[in-house]
Amino acid sequence: MLHVAEGGTHLGTLIRRARSSRGLTQEELADLVGVDRVTANRWENKGQIPDGLHRFALVRVLDQPDGYWPDWFVDGEDIDTTALVIEASEGVRALLGHYAELQARVEAIEQQVQELRSSGTDPRQSGPDPP
Repeated sequence: MLHVAEGGTHLGTLIRRARSSRGLTQEELADLVGVDRVTANRWENKGQIPDGLHRFALVRVLDQPDGYWPDWFVDGEDIDTTALVIEASEGVRALLGHYAELQARVEAIEQQVQELRSSGTDPRQSGPDPP
């Protein structure tokens, strides 16, 4: 079912017009709002309705004048803030895990440099020859 905005304009048409007015391709828009191109295409051509978070991103990225989007599209009542907090927390945990891995690598390299120095070898001269 295609969702029609006030005035009889299909929502996908509003998204397409706004995207075109900003000089964006579907792929560029998709990257900016955090989805794949297939999803952006479904919004424009298949009547798929973006969820609250993606509607918020579309409104910000496409920057249309007040009144361009239907009220229900911009009210944000269905944005699940709890899910957003959980997702952000998981992202922070993942970053901390990557940081710990990088820190361990740095420590291992520092140890190798220290060992080379104590053996009297210049650490800058060891390792593979440059290309």
